[in-house]
Amino acid sequence: MRDSSAKYAKHYNHIIFDAAMRKLYEGSNFFNVGYWRDVQPVTTDNLNAACEALVRAHIDLDPARGTLAGDILDVGCGLGNTTRMFADAYPRARLTGVNFSAEQIDFASRSYPELHFIQKDASRLDLPSNSVDGIYCVEAAFHFNTREDFLREAFRILKPGSRLIFSDVLYTRSTYGIPKENTGLSVDAFMAQIRGIGWEVETCLDITNETGTPYLNLLIESGFERAGRIWIKLLKHYLLLALTKRCTTTA
Repeated sequence: MRDSSAKYAKHYNHIIFDAAMRKLYEGSNFFNVGYWRDVQPVTTDNLNAACEALVRAHIDLDPARGTLAGDILDVGCGLGNTTRMFADAYPRARLTGVNFSAEQIDFASRSYPELHFIQKDASRLDLPSNSVDGIYCVEAAFHFNTREDFLREAFRILKPGSRLIFSDVLYTRSTYGIPKENTGLSVDAFMAQIRGIGWEVETCLDITNETGTPYLNLLIESGFERAGRIWIKLLKHYLLLALTKRCTTTA
């Protein structure tokens, strides 16, 4: 693991294992902002339901859900609850949770011993090219060092025709463990970066008003006012995307 990635892992561990934050999520092993479109009102009592709804929104973007076999990665798996949901959605597949934090991998492995978790840097996955059948990444890519390196690495290891389905956040500037290289992008510039790698953009939904905005307002109202007000000023777009690795043909 690169030193810079270790720095971000240490910072994120501090947040995700924070006692007040664990209490906010009621020890559910989720750690995302939630998808509040169909979960109302926006209260702490409904936070975990919104977190589940966000993961389901990712799964719903894959027309092969339920039938896809092979190897699927949950990159940036956190404490493992997202990996559990993906495993339930793909009973024929082999799910692997990936995280750069040894502490989070250890926690997830103990919490979900029936699942497989590995410690790897998302920008250097060190897996064979064209070997993976699907990749999920829930609200984590903006932390990777760098996001573009992860997108290139995901493209390399996925089999042609396979999907990367992920949520990502565009911020105006770097703060709290977000590399500066991942900030300051417009949606158009981000799409150009994605397509420049070779991805086909199958779906790109701006769901800011159903995710980041209500969650940060909830933080402000729930004892995390300073953090909530900082993040809401920096938030530009919360995107839900499905990308496909183009199939190549030879003459």
